[in-house]
Amino acid sequence: MSMTRELDDDHGGRNLSHSVFACESCDTVILSRNDHADRLRCCDESLSEVATPDVATPTLETVSSEMFGLPKRGFDVSLRTSEIGAATVAQVADVLGNDRSVVTRYLNQLVDVGVLMKTRRVRKQGGDVNVYYPIPPTKMRRETILGCYAWAGMAADLLDEMNREHATLEAHSEHGTEKLAVMFW
Repeated sequence: MSMTRELDDDHGGRNLSHSVFACESCDTVILSRNDHADRLRCCDESLSEVATPDVATPTLETVSSEMFGLPKRGFDVSLRTSEIGAATVAQVADVLGNDRSVVTRYLNQLVDVGVLMKTRRVRKQGGDVNVYYPIPPTKMRRETILGCYAWAGMAADLLDEMNREHATLEAHSEHGTEKLAVMFW
């Protein structure tokens, strides 16, 4: 099955579906938007879309949790802050009906992962307050896609390492020190 997934057409009519492509001459595999497929090259040849196994379709909440380590409440804080625009901890906490300390923790985590920015604003009555605001939408799209690709690459590295270790164990137990050509996970 192809990994192609069409997204709702709320992106100005652009096709933003992604697929997995592979080189027929080497082991190179690439995840890319389909609208760039004609430019993908390796070993002086075009890459071909490949069939992929069925995988569960992720939700935004799952991606937020797994990729950025945000629990559901952190995801809610992110969405609400994006709707409000520039906001203080108190404003976000009031909208969500949550404790300020919980909201502060999530807002700072969202700053750490690059979803929000934070500045300090001097108050007229004295003192200062942190103000959180979403990064510009174009930067957000780019940063989250880059984060997704980096996360997928690290997940692939983990699977490769597990496959190598398992194959080595199998080879040692069944064939002396011979290495198996097949990878398992």
